[in-house]
Amino acid sequence: MMQHGLLKKSALLCFLVVAVLACDKLPFSYTKIGDILKNPAAFDGKEIKIRGKVTNVTKLPFVENRFYNLDDGSGQILVTTEQNIPGMDEKVTVKVRIESMAIAGNQSIGLHATEIKRL
Repeated sequence: MMQHGLLKKSALLCFLVVAVLACDKLPFSYTKIGDILKNPAAFDGKEIKIRGKVTNVTKLPFVENRFYNLDDGSGQILVTTEQNIPGMDEKVTVKVRIESMAIAGNQSIGLHATEIKRL
C-alpha cells in the first residue's frame, strides 16, 4: 500500500517537472508587440515571450550583435541577438528582455527586445 502512494507521488512529481520545462513551448502567455509599443514603461526590463514574422534583418561586420524586426500584426519591434539571424519571413517565437535607452512620459527612445532564447 505504501509503495502505491509513493509511486503516485513520484509520477505526479515527474509530470510537474515536465510541465515546468515545457512552459516555454506552450501556446499561450505571449505578449502582443502592439501592447509593448503602447506602454513601453510597463514592459521595460521585463522578460516576456513574443512571436511573429521576421521582416528585416541586419548583420554588421565586426559587430557581435545582429538585428531583426519582428512583426506580429499588432506592431513591429527591433530584436537584437548574438545568435544566427532567422531568415526573412520566418515565423519565430522568442523569449526577450524589453529595453529602452530612455523613457519620457510614455514615449520610449531606443525601444528594442534583447533575445534571451529562441523557442
